[in-house]
Amino acid sequence: LSGGITWSYQASTKILIFVNTSGTAVAIPDYNTTAERPWDYLASVVEQVLVLDGISAIGRQAFADMPRLGTLILNGSSLAIIGEAAFRNDVSIKTVTLPKETVLIYANAFSGCTGITAASTPNTQAQMTILSGNEPLTSKLTYAGGTTPTPGTTKSGTLANGLYWSFDTATGEMLIYGAGAMPSYNPLALTDRPWHDFTK
Repeated sequence: LSGGITWSYQASTKILIFVNTSGTAVAIPDYNTTAERPWDYLASVVEQVLVLDGISAIGRQAFADMPRLGTLILNGSSLAIIGEAAFRNDVSIKTVTLPKETVLIYANAFSGCTGITAASTPNTQAQMTILSGNEPLTSKLTYAGGTTPTPGTTKSGTLANGLYWSFDTATGEMLIYGAGAMPSYNPLALTDRPWHDFTK
């Protein structure tokens, strides 16, 4: 993709992974039709999407009409915008956890996502702009200061070529994605592990 974003698909876990290698936050492009997406031939089989650090926006229709897509892992350090119809008709999505940096959701980004039963953001309602057509997300969304605990932040990164990690501070769940060998870490210097801060 333009701007330094690369994408890959891991067939064993049915996960679509997006990485920014440019060092500057850039957006996944807008698409006028879903057929324009380079990964459109995978639309019927993808079950997970992982958006890593350095991606500022998810473009129009980027992940629309993916009937088996059920798990969204959205890194919280750059992602400000979810574009129009980005996840339209993704009926298998059950839970949406928005990063703190996500403050603008365009029209119909989650339209037709009839499977959503829970959604959360660490922001207040005043900090969020959600345009029309985003039911049932808007009716399920819990804001900061609501009746449920404020969600945590998902941290993630790259371990090696084709291998990635993410950690959810709310659930304490760490996931390793992709294919490849885990790096070795010096037992006398475990602070080298990228998730070391979360072991305390």
